Amino acid sequence: MNANKGLFFSKVSQDPHTFRGDASVEIVSSEPVLRGLEFQKALSGLDNIPLSAHFRAEVEQDLLQQDHFTLCRLHRPSVLVWTFPHGETRHFVISESGVLLEKDNYWLKCFSFILKHTNEYRFDVSINEQNIISSEEDFVWCYDTANFSHFLVDALAPLAFFSQKFPDLKKLPIPQFSRTPSWQDEYMQVFGEKRFYLPSETALGQAPFVVFRPKSLMLPVITSTLSRSLAVRDLVRDRWGNPEPILCIDRFPIYLTRNDHRAARVRNSKDIQELVSSLGGFTIDPSKLNSPQKLQLFNLPGIFIAEGSGTTNFSVFSSNNSRQICLLDSASLLEPSFIRGGWPYFHISSAKMRFLAGKDSKQLLGSPLSSCVFDLSDLKNLIQEMSL
Repeated sequence: MNANKGLFFSKVSQDPHTFRGDASVEIVSSEPVLRGLEFQKALSGLDNIPLSAHFRAEVEQDLLQQDHFTLCRLHRPSVLVWTFPHGETRHFVISESGVLLEKDNYWLKCFSFILKHTNEYRFDVSINEQNIISSEEDFVWCYDTANFSHFLVDALAPLAFFSQKFPDLKKLPIPQFSRTPSWQDEYMQVFGEKRFYLPSETALGQAPFVVFRPKSLMLPVITSTLSRSLAVRDLVRDRWGNPEPILCIDRFPIYLTRNDHRAARVRNSKDIQELVSSLGGFTIDPSKLNSPQKLQLFNLPGIFIAEGSGTTNFSVFSSNNSRQICLLDSASLLEPSFIRGGWPYFHISSAKMRFLAGKDSKQLLGSPLSSCVFDLSDLKNLIQEMSL
């Protein structure tokens, strides 16, 4: 069997208009997103983002783009699964007619095995027959990832939104190609634990490429990061409660830091902890808390201080009582891939945020991430400014 047959695509799209007349893609439901108060808050929050005029315009354009909720049924699609050396996976969902179901083609240049020809792209990969998994079952898509932000906002949110409108989606199995962290179980139990591990050895990272070809795949799509963030926030509050009031109380600092490799991104973390303590606050690791506990924590009248990647907890669980200071790697302010891929995750809460860029950015050994030192005087001034 030729594993590369069908592993090409001529378009990159999630726009339902692309699939008119395409028998391999059925549009089950599609509607535009109605923009309201949260969209206006996100627009106003752009003023808090410390970007150059050029990059700010790009982030604003991402927010203003046409946005829609779409549920597709793909007949006989191909899913190319690439396993990184550390075991995480990246997935490429391709319709039978050759459309890669991605938001745009910006990221394709990051993958050396994707080659562009005149009218199409091709995956330059060699796949053994034993690494092609075919199934006559119907599945629903929620891609597996160990990253908290991508799991909650990008993978879970579309499934959660459409499962409320189409309860039968909860009856379909979700294909998985890697063993995901146990903390995800709390969220996946909402969907009846219908994960389907595709089979053993190749699925657990023994082969760099696997192709999955199901009978059909239900693919829920929410185009914008803001709308996905709002969808998962609604899921969390509907399931675990929505504490709120506590009004008219001076805010106090709460430093969020995890006891893992990301803690190294803030080189003077101990100094920040001492500053926070001296101002009547405390330090906590949010990864140790379950969802109800996070809702209680982020409902406090706190000024939550966290490095850039730690903002998803705040965005999903925070209330009107709380604010955030985001500690940014200064190098990221000049990195186009971060501007394009990272900043949209701030849209949902940027109106309640301030940003502090670090100094002396240095790349961490064996990692694409960098570390910085953050000015304590500047941080203290921001805390005092936001405390009232």
